[in-house]
Amino acid sequence: MQFTKKPNQRQEQMRLERERLERTPTLASAFPSLKSLSVVVGHFESQRGTPSGELRYRANIQHAKAVLTFSCPASGCRGGGFDLTEILRTAVRGKRKTVQGEIACGGTRSNALKHETACPHLLRYKLNLSYV
Repeated sequence: MQFTKKPNQRQEQMRLERERLERTPTLASAFPSLKSLSVVVGHFESQRGTPSGELRYRANIQHAKAVLTFSCPASGCRGGGFDLTEILRTAVRGKRKTVQGEIACGGTRSNALKHETACPHLLRYKLNLSYV
């Protein structure tokens, strides 16, 4: 008798995200006028306001997919993450050179009493774009 392990919610979310990436065009084909994209993101926990990490990313326009997502750093977060794809689309449509802001994680996590609460993580971002 052989048992198969049932995927957990996080694994299922990652599988769906991989499928989404496979169907997505590259930045160059989705946004022909985009010449370069660099991104700086910082993870913060909303109660403390202290950074828990920063990432700098420079996209290879010819090969990078036209999806801009970042995982939530909280290990207990379920269904969360940060999707900047629509922010990127809006910025390119408006020929914006710099876009910055903050978004909250949409996930949940269990507290000590096993109650579901909103994930407290925030992502502060800055996109720098240039055009042909």
